[in-house]
Amino acid sequence: MLDVRAVGFVRTYAQQFSGTSIYYSDRGCPLLWMLPLADRPVLTVENYCKWYTLYVLWPEDNITSQVSFDLLEPYQGKEPAYCDHVPNPRAVELYTEAQDIDLHSEALEMIIGRWELEYKNNYWID
Repeated sequence: MLDVRAVGFVRTYAQQFSGTSIYYSDRGCPLLWMLPLADRPVLTVENYCKWYTLYVLWPEDNITSQVSFDLLEPYQGKEPAYCDHVPNPRAVELYTEAQDIDLHSEALEMIIGRWELEYKNNYWID
């Protein structure tokens, strides 16, 4: 059952381009999920360099729920649930498992990349 403390629900605006759906956040940024909606809810992120919330696309009625980073705090381990505008990828995985929603694999890859670059600071080139 999805955590009802999600920030809110917005009607998703979608454009169709040759079988591809483009969904938008409330800020007008395209979401990374660009497929027809799945049979189950799926968590994704904006196709943007900074995130302020996560998004769950619901298969019914093109509804998107916004998930605040604060909701990841019960799932943090030794590292914080989020750092500035980047959620902890492990906390996101645990959150989606607990809420019984799918995690968009490409979104997870982007979250991991941002976490490594910005929180762990492992890949800076001098």
